[in-house]
Amino acid sequence: MYQTFRKNRALALLSLSLGIFFAADDQTVVVTVLPEIMKDLSLNVTDIDKAAWTITGYLLGYVTIMPISGRLSDMFNRRNIYLIAITLFMVGSIGTGITNLNFGQIGSSDNESVIVSNFAHWTGTIEWVIATRIFQAIGAGALIPISIAIVGDIFSADDRGIPYGIIGASAEIGAVVGPIWGAVIDSVWHWKAIFWLNVPIGLIIVVFVYLTVPNKTSLLKEKLDLTGAILVSIGIISITYAFSKISNSNIMFLVWALIGTIPFLLFYFKSKKIKHSIIPLEIFKNRAFVAANLIHFLYGTSLIIVMVTIPLMANTVLSGDSLKGGLMLTRLTIAIVPSAILGGYLSTKYELRFFCIPSLLVGAFSLFLMSRWDSSISDPNMSVLLITCGIVFGILIAPITVAAIDNSRKELRGSAAGIITASRFLGMTMGIAGLSAWGAGRFQNLASGISLPIPLSDENSTNFLQRTQSFEQELLSAGTELFSNFFLIAAAVCILAIFPFLFIKKKN
Repeated sequence: MYQTFRKNRALALLSLSLGIFFAADDQTVVVTVLPEIMKDLSLNVTDIDKAAWTITGYLLGYVTIMPISGRLSDMFNRRNIYLIAITLFMVGSIGTGITNLNFGQIGSSDNESVIVSNFAHWTGTIEWVIATRIFQAIGAGALIPISIAIVGDIFSADDRGIPYGIIGASAEIGAVVGPIWGAVIDSVWHWKAIFWLNVPIGLIIVVFVYLTVPNKTSLLKEKLDLTGAILVSIGIISITYAFSKISNSNIMFLVWALIGTIPFLLFYFKSKKIKHSIIPLEIFKNRAFVAANLIHFLYGTSLIIVMVTIPLMANTVLSGDSLKGGLMLTRLTIAIVPSAILGGYLSTKYELRFFCIPSLLVGAFSLFLMSRWDSSISDPNMSVLLITCGIVFGILIAPITVAAIDNSRKELRGSAAGIITASRFLGMTMGIAGLSAWGAGRFQNLASGISLPIPLSDENSTNFLQRTQSFEQELLSAGTELFSNFFLIAAAVCILAIFPFLFIKKKN
């Protein structure tokens, strides 16, 4: 029976995909339960910037660990590194689950009672939630590149396109389902139950991964470059944090960007002198691999612009609520899932450029048409364009991954998986930061000539009402033009992604 499990590649893929699903789910699950967390910790509205770090901290830990965990899976047993990662995820989930827990009268002595009391107090703070969320994210972020590397091990080059599509689709579904999952669990039980449920689910994944994933020894016999890992971590965290500050202060952005650049420079010069760098520089000598990462960065940038703009437009220009925005976005995200598997199938049959470049052109044209939306937009036009965009974004997932992995040496497959995965999230982080900074200034310029109607002493109510309606219409027009600009930027990014695709060929 053990050997039967070991040979079941489909079951191994299912186990890996389930782990990625819950890792991505926890990236967004806090969004809908954040008010309940703040209520339990006695935080008020003025503490929202601190509470938001439960999401930002997870993203930082999630992205930072990706290139490092990929390299670790090259150096050590991939299955064991995966099991360690999901164990960290479960431990972090338990930590978040015991937030504000009443420990009662635990402790037989006064000293023990004081320790327990202090620990109970610490678990009742937002800092505890942030710390445990980051710990969670370190385990969660490691799962994606390791899973990609494992798929590369157990599937041949001709067969791994569809599994890569399934892996990508699992991450997309998890991120989309996260807010809904959080709201449902919170309404049935309590927000902390979200994290406690990760434990039994994680244990099931551990068992199936242990039974189905081959216990292969590492391909590289190298020492761990701990200094390099620290430098890369500091660099990624600083750069990511810098872009989160770009909308508030250009000075702080420059300061953190400089802080993030210095560790990368130190890492570069250090890595040139050693053979066993945590991120092998030789991997960047392959032009196709670099091109794949540039495409994934642009992909992430365009995707996040679209995913942010759609709910905003629904809530403002279309006079809807958060539910309407969510339903609009769901039409796009649902289309990503089957098309990601389709993209994986096409990757096994055709030259990558053959279907990826036309897909980008279709996506850019769809976004151009979406830039012409106004308050009168309705179905079926709306749904057709949203689904088309979702199909385009889905189709691209697997071929980008295939291009990166197939253009890397077998013993560097984990490193390649970590880098290609991180490039997308960095693109998303920088895309949303740039969009918020530029969008604020753009809207200010569009609204600069619009004056707030103030009732005049000798003015009748009909005239004032007309002026108010005119003011609202001018604001609506300004918002419509702003969102139009957002869609046009996303379309331009899609066009830009075509050029690096010219350097990518499917390897036999």
